[in-house]
Amino acid sequence: MVAKMTSEAGAGRATVLVVEDEPSVAMLETEVLERAGFEVEQVSLGRRALEIIEPKGIEVVVADFTMPDMTGADFLTELRRSSQVPVIAVTGHSNPEVEALMREAGAFEFLVKDPGLKFLDELPKAVAAAITTSSENPSPGQA
Repeated sequence: MVAKMTSEAGAGRATVLVVEDEPSVAMLETEVLERAGFEVEQVSLGRRALEIIEPKGIEVVVADFTMPDMTGADFLTELRRSSQVPVIAVTGHSNPEVEALMREAGAFEFLVKDPGLKFLDELPKAVAAAITTSSENPSPGQA
């Protein structure tokens, strides 16, 4: 279930954390990211994700907006207190207000889980873009 990646963009190996409580969606996201060459960790709770981001060296988080223990906005607010790791927000509802809320809270990208699962085509591209942007603009302490 774990694969390593060497990005064409020069990002090196990248570890992605998928935060998704729906097992079938988590499995699909993980498979797509692994096929793209990323190392993937997976959890179902926002609190657990917050605990492991730093110790596991997570470089990008893919987080569902609706988690059993918190919203995606709450997750981002909590995360931003200690980390600038890029977050790709994913939701099952196309809602401009939710997208604005997530971007305001610090989401790098916002994807909608569409019925045809086309968001899975965009997910590896969004993760790669987040890694490239993060490596070009490291937060203080990462430079």
